Amino acid sequence: MKPVRFEEVNITFAEKQPPYQPLPANRMPDGVVTSCWQLTLKERLAVLWTGKMWFSLWTFNGPPQPQLPSAEKPRWMRDLPLASIHDAAKAKAEKAA
Repeated sequence: MKPVRFEEVNITFAEKQPPYQPLPANRMPDGVVTSCWQLTLKERLAVLWTGKMWFSLWTFNGPPQPQLPSAEKPRWMRDLPLASIHDAAKAKAEKAA
């Protein structure tokens, strides 16, 4: 399974942090981060056969954050104009600077 770029990407986590794999994502001002993952053929067959997908979260002994795995692009992302997604991320970056 590998993370893949998608139209609404406005940040890449761990871009220059070996040994971590870069994670293209969309980060909204409210803190929601969405990424997209492509399954290999073997993984797709395993999910089809078992109906299960395993998900590990490294919390470093802190409380886990809410997660929302999905087989579809989140509805809020489909409903928003692309320009507003990028504008919101830009405004947050400028505010943090």
